[in-house]
Amino acid sequence: TADAAAKRILMDVQIAALILMKTYPDDFKGMSFLEVQKGISNIKDDSYLDDVDLWQERIDGDATESEESSGLARFDVRFTFNDGKTRHYLINLEMQRSFSTDRMISRMLFYLARIVSDQKEKHFKNDRYQDMLPVRQLWIFPDRYQENGLIRFTFQAEEIIKTYPEGLCERLNDRCHYMIQSCFAFLSDDSYHNDENNVLKMLGELFCNPDRTEAIDYLRKEGLKMETQLVTAVEDYNEMKCYSKREYEDLSDTLRVTKREYEDLSNENQGLSKELNFAKKQAQRQQLICQKAQEQHYPLDFALLFSDDSYLEEMERKFQI
Repeated sequence: TADAAAKRILMDVQIAALILMKTYPDDFKGMSFLEVQKGISNIKDDSYLDDVDLWQERIDGDATESEESSGLARFDVRFTFNDGKTRHYLINLEMQRSFSTDRMISRMLFYLARIVSDQKEKHFKNDRYQDMLPVRQLWIFPDRYQENGLIRFTFQAEEIIKTYPEGLCERLNDRCHYMIQSCFAFLSDDSYHNDENNVLKMLGELFCNPDRTEAIDYLRKEGLKMETQLVTAVEDYNEMKCYSKREYEDLSDTLRVTKREYEDLSNENQGLSKELNFAKKQAQRQQLICQKAQEQHYPLDFALLFSDDSYLEEMERKFQI
């Protein structure tokens, strides 16, 4: 599937390094592309976090969608970055085919909370919360929007009443910005070509450019070694995405035909309903005439009564109906 091919792309250490450098340039400022690659480890797809799971364990999975139940989250691609000095991050990459505002925001917060809470007794011990590792997330939404868009999310403090010690609000914001950052990247089919934002241009080339040769050339210019496995993943994603798009278009055509058939049937039913209502009214008129004729012992011509509207109207006038 296109989702599986996308994960193969995201799990490539070169792609992961490129994404980090483009999405979070301040975090990796002064580092070379090769240095960022060397700092990446434990790349996993469809991995779980639950009450007993570790970031260092569980590597493989088959499903393509995340599932949430009590205390459980399944991630598309996650890994760690550690340069062995001062930079140590937990990274989560998510590829999504649809966006529902409230659900997706809540899901992002849930994933974030699970990544943070899972660090207890793994990345820091006891009450040394200051040793907690920063978290970076990128949620990618390809081929769904008229224009590219990028939203960066972090927590922010607001000073309602002047506090002591001075500068606490600023320090809170600095700490939150350092510890927690998530990005939503919305990609269009073609506007990435001239996009000045490095993140959107890079993701657009990876997941939106139908010309795979052009996309591969872009990656080469960015310094990636286009080995067979990565080239195949990039080509497979485009092929599967086009196939999924054709399936969607075929389904849309089928739905349009079904809608027309439904409308035609509805029109037929409306016509039939009108005929039934007319027949019901005619029967009521005929029944009333029969009652009046019986009361007045008037001989009716039943053949005309049930076949000739003018005779029906004549009898209504006669009996003043």
